[in-house]
Amino acid sequence: MKHAEAHNGARHAIAVVGGGIAGTACALQLAAAGHRVTLLVGAPQPDTPAEDEIRYYALSPASVALLSALGLDVESQGACRYTDMQVWGSLPRDGLHFSLADAPQSLPALGHIVGHGSLLKALRDRAGSALECLPTFAQGVHFHDAGVQIDCADGDLVTADLVVSAEGASAVLREAAGIDMHGWDYDQQGIVANVRCAEGMRRTAWQRFLATGPLALLPLDAHRASIVWSADAPEAQRLLALDDAGFASELTRAMQGVLGDIAVESSRAAFPLRAGQAARYFGDRLALIGDSAHVVHPLAGQGLNLGLGDVAALHAALDQHPTQLVRALKAYSRRRRAAVEDMIAVTDGLYRLFGPAGQGFAELRDAGMALVNRSAVARQWLVARALGLDARPSTNASSVG
Repeated sequence: MKHAEAHNGARHAIAVVGGGIAGTACALQLAAAGHRVTLLVGAPQPDTPAEDEIRYYALSPASVALLSALGLDVESQGACRYTDMQVWGSLPRDGLHFSLADAPQSLPALGHIVGHGSLLKALRDRAGSALECLPTFAQGVHFHDAGVQIDCADGDLVTADLVVSAEGASAVLREAAGIDMHGWDYDQQGIVANVRCAEGMRRTAWQRFLATGPLALLPLDAHRASIVWSADAPEAQRLLALDDAGFASELTRAMQGVLGDIAVESSRAAFPLRAGQAARYFGDRLALIGDSAHVVHPLAGQGLNLGLGDVAALHAALDQHPTQLVRALKAYSRRRRAAVEDMIAVTDGLYRLFGPAGQGFAELRDAGMALVNRSAVARQWLVARALGLDARPSTNASSVG
């Protein structure tokens, strides 16, 4: 039996279950705060370089700051910063353009695009030298007044004061605690791949809302991009069945040529899209983070940012209530559930506004986007919300930009 022993009465013995990005970052954050942490990384997985090379995340400034505080420089991991965003529906000229000038505070970038494989490896390398990492996962859990006992897949037992579930959407610990997950399927697939754009990315994240779903191109360097093409199931199957030349042609057409001819440079993969969250983010000596607690549509690129926001909030709650674990967990759950509920409402609203149901008033919708684009105050508010910053406009902003 392994014990995660606490340093002192004000710190906790914590087991983090799930060695993905959010789980590993959480283990590092809590260990840095003085807690005694054991990370259940999961069973060793076969190398999947092709998948790792086409999975990318758009990190917000807050997420970059959290990782930096853990000693990880995302740009040294090959992350590409972007300074602009272009969003439109029918025509690019009627869309929204955001830049650093619209941010409510001075920032070096609106965000960074970073690869899954490189980010996870960097985090795990740090975890390997900073805390105990076990190559196993939880098969069951027993909650007691005095602590938690985790039954591991390798037959071992881990005990702790608190267990953090970062297991993903199919969370054994969440189910064992009887916490319901409420959500819905979009009947869409998210297609991911790496492409090359003839006219360059211009440090810009591009997104077009199509009737069948949103299409995003995220810059990897001057000419390369990661795509996330969310499409209704029949359209997704049609796109996946095309050869690379046919898929590239559809992609160029869907982007209305704004990036020139687009060529596919990788394999393609797809994943089902859904949204939802747990009824609460805590149980007896249990905290849920990341996909264990919530899933959102990828159109706003906020999935990992929400997970890293959970990490920061859980750390803050435990720091604020060091000797009152139940109070800390309740405070964490209230804060994060409200924040994620807001993000789900925004992403679901955008999906319905720009999806099939919104096509009947596409002209009115595009006119509204053009109007917002002319308002510096509106652009600042939208950028602040997207970046999780203070949304109050600066005193220097004029009403029309």
